[in-house]
Amino acid sequence: MTVATSDLITTLTDDEILQLANLTQIERLEPTGEFLKPFLVKRVPGTEGNKQVQQYIIETMTKLGWFIETDPFTADTPLGRIDFRNIIATKNPKAPTRLMLSAHFDSKYFAPGKGDFIGATDSAVPCALLLDIAHTLDKLIDEWHNPYVTVQLVFFDGEEAFKGQVPEDFIWGAKHLASYWEQPQLFAFPGSGQDKPPLQKIDLMVLLDLIGTPQPLFHDYFDITSDYFKAMAGLERRLRKMFLLTSSQTYFNTKTKYQGRMIDDHVPFVERDVPVLHLIPWPFPDVWHTVRDDASCLDMATIHNFSVLMRVFVASYLKAHPSPLGSAQNISPRFR
Repeated sequence: MTVATSDLITTLTDDEILQLANLTQIERLEPTGEFLKPFLVKRVPGTEGNKQVQQYIIETMTKLGWFIETDPFTADTPLGRIDFRNIIATKNPKAPTRLMLSAHFDSKYFAPGKGDFIGATDSAVPCALLLDIAHTLDKLIDEWHNPYVTVQLVFFDGEEAFKGQVPEDFIWGAKHLASYWEQPQLFAFPGSGQDKPPLQKIDLMVLLDLIGTPQPLFHDYFDITSDYFKAMAGLERRLRKMFLLTSSQTYFNTKTKYQGRMIDDHVPFVERDVPVLHLIPWPFPDVWHTVRDDASCLDMATIHNFSVLMRVFVASYLKAHPSPLGSAQNISPRFR
């Protein structure tokens, strides 16, 4: 692992954490905001809405200057042959090690007459949070300029089952990408001299899902990443002591481990021994897989808190120290 997990909580000073918190522009993550609004549409794989979201992700990350790769494929599904495309955005493709942050951008198929499923928590908000991380930390990563580790964003297509009547009808994109990335020298940046398969360059995979409703509770799902989970909880406690989060509820359950098995985009990566920090609440939000999972169910305080928490976690992981100190007055007045 690139970073000692025990250092994650303390590697940044209070002033540096304040500087990072000041970077939040919550209006970008509101339902009408530039990061979230494009995802709040029906985006079932193979549909026009899905393709529009793909284009938005690619254009947004291209403007930011990140290296864009796509993983297109066609698969036989319960609804026939459907085209899928995973999207990968890497800050520094020459770096041999990646902190992989991921979410799925597709929405679940509902049969005609069953209503329109938007999937605001599942997973429009997680995708918007990834874009927020990229935009707010982009210049800091440039200044830090570590050639050995970088941030990689992966947007999965086809996480949702179409009918769920066969075991293979789920996580279409993740299964394809994990298998594809086992191959050596794929997507190697010209002149990098890399010979490891992309899968082996992942130092840690963080998967976000079902985030955006009030009072989510996250659990420690994997022994191999327990220290990262505890570090995330430690950062949350530190942020609360600094009054940089907007509620008193604890998001991370460090008292017990969750023994269940969830089917999500992490599964094919876990099967290939990739360390995974799975940030999905249990119990699931009560709007899960219903038409009520739209913008009306979102809690902006929770989204604000995760924007801050994820940014501080990533900067701590990278040991990227922001400078100069920002002013607390730059934080959105709604969330001071």
